Amino acid sequence: MKNILAVGAHHDDVEIGCGGTLAKLAAQGHKVWIMVLTDSDVDFGAKGIRRTYQEATREFDLSVVQLGIPLDSVTSMSAVANGQLVYTQSLMQSLERVMFVKEIDTLFCHWQGDMNTDHIEAAKLCIVAGRHVPCIYQYRSNWYQPDVAFNGIVYSDISGEPFKKKQAALNCYSVEKKNRGQQWIDSFLHRDACNGTAIGVEHAETFEPVRVVI
Repeated sequence: MKNILAVGAHHDDVEIGCGGTLAKLAAQGHKVWIMVLTDSDVDFGAKGIRRTYQEATREFDLSVVQLGIPLDSVTSMSAVANGQLVYTQSLMQSLERVMFVKEIDTLFCHWQGDMNTDHIEAAKLCIVAGRHVPCIYQYRSNWYQPDVAFNGIVYSDISGEPFKKKQAALNCYSVEKKNRGQQWIDSFLHRDACNGTAIGVEHAETFEPVRVVI
């Protein structure tokens, strides 16, 4: 049995980047934990986007249940404001302690080449804190075009139930759908379909590995 930790900067990042894989692993009996590093509160008046911490956590709780992950395996660190996540030794050590206590052997984290600054800092925190973790996979969780290419060379087949669970999880984010439109969800699900085509299955998630122990 694996001990798996997925870390996201915001509520919804983990579901977007590796939700189907987490659902699959949880259904297989592996232990899955999720940590969120900011309060996800956003007020972007120019784009008409508004989400409170209370809305984000409420929808997040509904979402992870759809993935088949119990709420007692979820931690939300609301003290860090959205957009202000920075690498600090204390925060890194907090993550490190979790990894040691939970005996984490598989870590899913943000991709270092992301454009979102919270995502970049979260990646730094995880990769340093997880330096003793045997397997680390980076996921992509937004739709922006970065200045470097995401090299998703590790594929996870999420066809069938895992994909349905991911779809149900993302649809729990009604505030985000109102803010960004249905295409916000559809773009990620279509990407999973394209990834699946590359390996001859219906749907797949891809990851850029930091370290993989066989």
